[in-house]
Amino acid sequence: GSIIAVTAPHYRPEEGPGSAGKRLGRVVVYKFDDTRDAWDKEGKPLIGLDGESFGSSLGMSEDGRSIIVGSIAKNEKGDEKAGKVQVFVLDTATGEPEWIQKGQTLYGEFAHDLFGFDVDIRDGGEVIAIGAPGKDVDTLEEAGTVSIYKWISADGKWTIVNHSRDNDRSVLKGEEARGHYGASVSLSQVGVLAVGEPDANNGGK
Repeated sequence: GSIIAVTAPHYRPEEGPGSAGKRLGRVVVYKFDDTRDAWDKEGKPLIGLDGESFGSSLGMSEDGRSIIVGSIAKNEKGDEKAGKVQVFVLDTATGEPEWIQKGQTLYGEFAHDLFGFDVDIRDGGEVIAIGAPGKDVDTLEEAGTVSIYKWISADGKWTIVNHSRDNDRSVLKGEEARGHYGASVSLSQVGVLAVGEPDANNGGK
């Protein structure tokens, strides 16, 4: 409870070259100072790109040194509401704490996938879960998916984890059209995953 991350996906800077008035989104991390009974910023705020709603979703590792940020409005590829996800770690090597991106940016495959609608991070920032409730599954529109990625330090990148021995089953899939599986995701510290599917109706029953 001594470190918190706060998101403002509709943040618009009041000033700055080429950025004033644009909806960029922002994430700020704070650390509590017991001696002063006050919250201080931990590193500089993270600022998104124009129109992407940076910080639409947010998660923090249990040690407070890694955060995962989803941006669902649009991405650099120009796909409307495809979504993207980035992980940042706190670097203190230079003395001043700084949030730097860890690994590659992960992108939604198609427009309206809403990849990164909800996210979570655990295992010291080594495992992440990403919900994409707008993604079509075969013929099921907006059935939704959840992807699990693990950090592979030897490769320096995030690699998707297969959830079965079948190599084609790299994502968990919703089974109802417009059920929006993956609208909420939560990882426990021992590797248990909980997934919300708010619009599922149990096959119409």
